[in-house]
Amino acid sequence: MKPRKLMGVWLDGSKAVVVSVDGSDSAVSTIPSGIDTHERIEGEGNQTGRFGNQFVEDERAKERQIEDLESKYLEQVFKKVSSADQLLVFGPAQMKTKFEKLYQSETGPKPNLRGVEPADSMTENQIAAYVREFYGK
Repeated sequence: MKPRKLMGVWLDGSKAVVVSVDGSDSAVSTIPSGIDTHERIEGEGNQTGRFGNQFVEDERAKERQIEDLESKYLEQVFKKVSSADQLLVFGPAQMKTKFEKLYQSETGPKPNLRGVEPADSMTENQIAAYVREFYGK
């Protein structure tokens, strides 16, 4: 019988830490999100309006840009964990629920989602220990 490939992913807005558990060993890899919410959009700045110089922000454009970056980031994480047999998703932010929505919308073979759990910020060693403990390894 082929051994199961067990994975866990800790998701945040800044990075994803992917842990692959094989027996008592675990491999940890990090995927940076590349999302910068304080980035200046080209063309943004002072514009002259009816009431003189004003700082005009295009909030919708910023939101769409952040949503696009988030979807690319989550798809990159999904590709990384799609080879797993079982998957645990956890983290402190809303990214885990957005990943769960992406997971549910995907068709074709995908890992068995064992849980989506809230968790505090953790170090890589704490994340690996959490995943090993979850799977009883």
